[in-house]
Amino acid sequence: MGACCSTKKDPELFVTRKDRWCTDILFLLAFLAAWGGGIAIAAVSINKDTSLLTDILYTPDSYGNNCGRPNTATADMKKVFYPNLDADINKPENLALFATGRYWEFKPTRMCASDCPGFFNFENPTAYGGSSYPCGYDNREVGSGEVGSAVAVDPDATCTAGGVPEYYYTWVTQDIINRCVPFSDSATVGSQDLCSVPSCTEVNNASLAGSVQCTQVDAYPSDTPYAWEVCGEGTVGVPVNSSTTEDICTAQTNACKRVLRLTRSDLFKPTTQTADSEQYTQDLANYVRTVLGGIEGLMVTEAAVCQGVFGIAMPVVLGFVWAIFLWWFAGPLVWGLLVGLLLLLTTATFFFMYKAGWFGDTFDFVTNIYNSSLTSEAEDNEKTWYAVIAVITGVVTAIFLVFFIMSRKAIKRLIAIVQEATKVFKDLAAIVLWPVLFQLPFMLAVFFYGLFVSYYIIMVWSDVNTMAILLILHVFLILWTLQVIKATIWSSMSAAVGVWFTTTNAAENADKRGCLSCGFGFSELWNSTGLILAKHMGSMCFGALIIAICMLIRLILATIDYYTQDLQEKNMMLKMVMKCSQCVMWCLQKTIEFISFFGFIFVAIKGVGFCKGCVQTFVFIAKYTVQTAVNKTVQSLLRALIGYTTPVFCALMTFFVLDSLDAYKGHSAYWPAAVVFVGSFIIADGICTVYDCIIDTIYLMSFEDMERPGGPKYMSNDLRKGFGMDEAENEASKAAGKYKPVTQRRKEVTTAYKSTTVSPDGGGSSAV
Repeated sequence: MGACCSTKKDPELFVTRKDRWCTDILFLLAFLAAWGGGIAIAAVSINKDTSLLTDILYTPDSYGNNCGRPNTATADMKKVFYPNLDADINKPENLALFATGRYWEFKPTRMCASDCPGFFNFENPTAYGGSSYPCGYDNREVGSGEVGSAVAVDPDATCTAGGVPEYYYTWVTQDIINRCVPFSDSATVGSQDLCSVPSCTEVNNASLAGSVQCTQVDAYPSDTPYAWEVCGEGTVGVPVNSSTTEDICTAQTNACKRVLRLTRSDLFKPTTQTADSEQYTQDLANYVRTVLGGIEGLMVTEAAVCQGVFGIAMPVVLGFVWAIFLWWFAGPLVWGLLVGLLLLLTTATFFFMYKAGWFGDTFDFVTNIYNSSLTSEAEDNEKTWYAVIAVITGVVTAIFLVFFIMSRKAIKRLIAIVQEATKVFKDLAAIVLWPVLFQLPFMLAVFFYGLFVSYYIIMVWSDVNTMAILLILHVFLILWTLQVIKATIWSSMSAAVGVWFTTTNAAENADKRGCLSCGFGFSELWNSTGLILAKHMGSMCFGALIIAICMLIRLILATIDYYTQDLQEKNMMLKMVMKCSQCVMWCLQKTIEFISFFGFIFVAIKGVGFCKGCVQTFVFIAKYTVQTAVNKTVQSLLRALIGYTTPVFCALMTFFVLDSLDAYKGHSAYWPAAVVFVGSFIIADGICTVYDCIIDTIYLMSFEDMERPGGPKYMSNDLRKGFGMDEAENEASKAAGKYKPVTQRRKEVTTAYKSTTVSPDGGGSSAV
């Protein structure tokens, strides 16, 4: 452990592959062992109930079938519809869900069908369900609560245990991804109840005292009417015959298999429908249609093309556009961002002072002009809080102003580093694609695997304690893996930049490169990735483990916070403890991430272990605290600028393009625009990560290079000039009376360097 935390300085700025050893190998073995345990948990959970996978692939109905499942009786019945919506909605537990808008928790009766039901046809009504409906399989619910055999039965068998009710569906439906979503019904008051099954010519009219009369339905004009009115005028309280007390209305109701209510618009709805169930059905239809319709709208050709162009290609192109812009305007942009931040802090301070009433009547004209509560003073009981916030923002503003004035030299150095970073995009263009090609796909794969296994763990383990323990272990493994991927890609890019800094961009090669020279850099990045995978995966696992532990603790605290909301409302101390704990863990995680990713750079360029890399990070930051603070402040502002303007621009382009296409009419352009925003935000965030990695690596290597005996050997001429080193050398040589032009001194340094040192790769080939 003493060697691990040694701070002895390495002889070379970038250590070649042949001079490196495998670092932190025990943590790599621990990571592999954790994945072995994770796979075991997943296998046991999946084997506990394999039917859940079938339910994901093929939507289950309420009678033990999976709609559209091959080699079953429902193979050709891919549509899912909801035949008993009104009765399901009117259940007290479901009314509570709809009243609070929790539509996703609603579990209505589901049936499979070959086609989605259309408008109800009085002349030829279609029955769903009944004795011909396929029987369920395995241990699924059958009919009215009966449980089927554990062994799959004959697909051609019928459900006899409890039976499957027969439904006559009255809603107009819309097919959205094989879900038959209710589309519309009548919102007018019903005028009469009509019987559709049996028809007026099929019912035993004699047993109903001849009360049945065929009724013409205007919605279905025909030479032969089919419907007959139930419980019409003169049927209530009138006995069927002298031998019974049953009235005609009751007898008609018993004889009719399906009663529908005819509205004044000649549409039909169930007689069981209430005003609440009707409204909730419409709300549910709108909710499902919005969600599923949006998904369907993403799959059409026009939307798919826009998502590819504006969600993937354009953010990458804009990454290079930003690089070109920063090369030419890094200075004005950096100064502008810092001045803008200062103005924002100053404005916020004066705003809170004004709300606290510190200015009296001085600015009342503002309120009079805008007549807005935003520009009016706060109430007396709120002024104290505004005063506290005003003091805090005032102190922060004053500190930032002093920091801004005292850090002018550090800001100029940062501008030089930012401009130097843009050269990487010219010489190693593939670095922009590295997070997109490798980090994003692997992280998405791990994320969806995590969701899939989490679903199984939650669903199959009935014991809460067992489920919680397995879920925590699984989530921790996923968090750890995501951080390992992120650390590996970060370190790979840093190693590539380190090679570039000490070879391609070094001062000795300045005369060999033209201003328009460029390179893709795929081989350099691939070699750097291979270096990290071969030598330093243990260090990646070590650093990722610490970050993942912090993330897991934060996640557990957030879960506890969610489930104790009611208790927190009653106990202010508990609420303060929960909020402060989460705040402390957030700060701790961000601090650890800051140190860790600087440590990964030391691992990438020096070949040291993670522990030693973090120790060197502490030493480096302590020595260059002001420069580090300036760098991170500007990097945060650049990340906000690039990371948010890019997805907003891409999303707006998507919306306006799709909204103007006639071929896309009938679909909402908001959904593809939202998907493009998310996709371009992820890619833009990856590009911002590339900028951060390049800037941090160049920053670290530049200052390390300046500390070397005899002065810097690798810093480019542009970087030397940006750091003001040429002017310092001129002043020193003039003071010594031995003035030489900068170009002559550089030539002498280069000649001396070539005669006494070798290239960082140990022979002029690839440094990794």
